[in-house]
Amino acid sequence: MTTQVVIEVSDVNDNQPRLTQQSYTVRVPELMSPGSPVITVEATDDDIDDTLTFSISGSDAAHFYADSVSGVRAGVIRVKQASQK
Repeated sequence: MTTQVVIEVSDVNDNQPRLTQQSYTVRVPELMSPGSPVITVEATDDDIDDTLTFSISGSDAAHFYADSVSGVRAGVIRVKQASQK
């Protein structure tokens, strides 16, 4: 099965953060345990000491969640729940 989700990054300051890559392709094994990391995405931002927030949207976004990594401008996308057949 192939799916597509959108990863967005936001902050509270005046400069818009940007993901360091425009597109990511990842293979997710079917039986990954909840909480397993899928990919780490990084972002750049011209603001100093800004906290970035990563979010996921799309038709299969419910299967994943994003953790922001403290101290660096990165987010870890993790499996939220196993897909149902």
